[in-house]
Amino acid sequence: MSLKKQLMLFINGVVIVLLAATFWINLDNTRSFLQHQLESHAQDTATSLGLTLSHVADPNDVATMETIINAIFDRGYYREITLTDPDGKVLYKRENPLRIEGIPSWFINHIDLHPASAEAYVVAGWIPIGHVKVVSHPGYAYAELWQSFLNLLKLFVIITLASSIIVLLYLKKLLAPLQKLVDQARSIVQRRFVYQKELPKTPELRQVVIAINSMVERLKTIFEREARHTAELQKLAYTDEVTGLGNRAHFEVILNSTLSDDANALPGSLVIVHLDDLKKINSEHGYLKGNAVMKALADLFSDLASRYPQSTLARINGAEVAILLPQVPTHQIVEAIEQRIQQWPERLKDLLLSPSEAVVYAAVTDFRAGEHKADVLGRVDHALKTARDRHLKVCVQAAVAEENQDFVPVVRDALERGRLILLGQPTVHAEDARRLHDIEIYARLQDDQGNLLEARRFIPVLKALGAEGEFDRLVLSKVFEHASRQQRTVPFAVNVTERVLLDGDLQHWLLRQLKTHQRSIAFEMPEYFLEQHASACQDFMARVREAGGLVGFDGFGRELGERHDLHALQPDYVKLAHGFIKPLLQGDEKTQAYLASILEMTENLGIDVIATGIESQEAAEAFRVLGYEWLQGRYMADAERLNTDE
Repeated sequence: MSLKKQLMLFINGVVIVLLAATFWINLDNTRSFLQHQLESHAQDTATSLGLTLSHVADPNDVATMETIINAIFDRGYYREITLTDPDGKVLYKRENPLRIEGIPSWFINHIDLHPASAEAYVVAGWIPIGHVKVVSHPGYAYAELWQSFLNLLKLFVIITLASSIIVLLYLKKLLAPLQKLVDQARSIVQRRFVYQKELPKTPELRQVVIAINSMVERLKTIFEREARHTAELQKLAYTDEVTGLGNRAHFEVILNSTLSDDANALPGSLVIVHLDDLKKINSEHGYLKGNAVMKALADLFSDLASRYPQSTLARINGAEVAILLPQVPTHQIVEAIEQRIQQWPERLKDLLLSPSEAVVYAAVTDFRAGEHKADVLGRVDHALKTARDRHLKVCVQAAVAEENQDFVPVVRDALERGRLILLGQPTVHAEDARRLHDIEIYARLQDDQGNLLEARRFIPVLKALGAEGEFDRLVLSKVFEHASRQQRTVPFAVNVTERVLLDGDLQHWLLRQLKTHQRSIAFEMPEYFLEQHASACQDFMARVREAGGLVGFDGFGRELGERHDLHALQPDYVKLAHGFIKPLLQGDEKTQAYLASILEMTENLGIDVIATGIESQEAAEAFRVLGYEWLQGRYMADAERLNTDE
């Protein structure tokens, strides 16, 4: 029972006891007063009647006496009047039976009112000739007492209700800070830092609120310090000091993650911009001039990279800058690169250098998820060599194009017939493979021969057909269908696309389905959504939680900068980007320190962190040593087909 209810019961109980005691005392006083009135009334009537009868001229004139008695008795306030002679013989008697109407019998039985009686002598001269007895009727006293009881009861009820309302309102106001304290404590448990600005007036509660606010400030400071520390380690490990861009290590983390991500099934572009004769600039003009030239080159292409979501700009060696543009075809970027190179001589004027002293070349190639990094880098390096050898501003080296047109009828038929296969890859505990965190879902279409089509084969076709929304709904329907049949409590993790995030109708349908599958579905969003769709992410996460679902971030840790928003968003888990595995296995201390700081930060916030892309025992062991509990990858458990017909 809540404190408010206990206080309400106690205070109302005290009030009711006090009122009941007051009620009974008033009622008993009224009863005593009426009893006294009955006795006084009987005595006064007997005395008065005795004197009246004594003045009758003929003491034997009983008829006259009867008339006098009848006149008094007929007023109705008497139960009995009896006239007797000195020997006790009844000369005349009038009675009114004891009938009390309109008053409950339980009231009469519990309220004791005795019929009061009194006697007086009837004399002639100084000789007694008889005596008269008067008994008052209690009915009228009962009626008066009953009315008094009803009035007191009404007043009792009104005062009780009024006091209850007043106590309720007062306790609500008094205990409101206490409820805020409870909410604040729950927020702290959930690693959300809520500060109470309004202090309660009650001194004891005021001190408690001040103490908890101080604790919140301290926890917030600790988290922000950890976030800054993580960002500093990331900057140390993955940032170029001269340009402020990511370095080679950061570029490889992003490239490895991008090539292993099914979401990048559409062709992307990789651009390498090379500055000739940087060594000559450094030797003739000094390293400060060389650094200024590279900074100017980075600034020249920063504006271009910022126009495309998910783009990454990095300095991959002394004289080269790379631009990674997922899901941006080469034909959309070549012209923009040429325009930036044409603007380069203007930038050199500010540096007091001629165009011949700092010549820039660019190489462009395309890529798709599933390709080997060496193949992509080999193509772009060959394109760059060609550009330098032939003095071309831009050279494009495209991969062998796949003929997606042949797949159009296959994809359309599979979509229309709902031939969708779900594969599930579990996230397992590092020490006990039987403990599962989630099962990540991968979707594949199936042709009429039973062959599975990978995402990089059918997603471009879906985009061309404008059927991406239909595909998303089909995938989610299959996941919900399977979740309704499975007995395990392990949630299915489904990757969220931009369409789910931004399409109100699709999201409304999804959330309606989720309410019947609470805690059985987790939605994963790429980390870069936080930058591109911050408000939509927050709204979606709030709605998913309200509907009973879970939320996680995928590809975590690859974006540069501090992560103060984690404590506000409070995802249920985050999955690391794949690209950290290679530098970790190579023993890179900066990567180890950065991954350790991510683990510490997420643990302090109560957020699970999952290492992904675990393809070998060495990788699994490396993350175990760092303290990571949850691992995902083919070495831990391969993706298996889910039987949606079971």
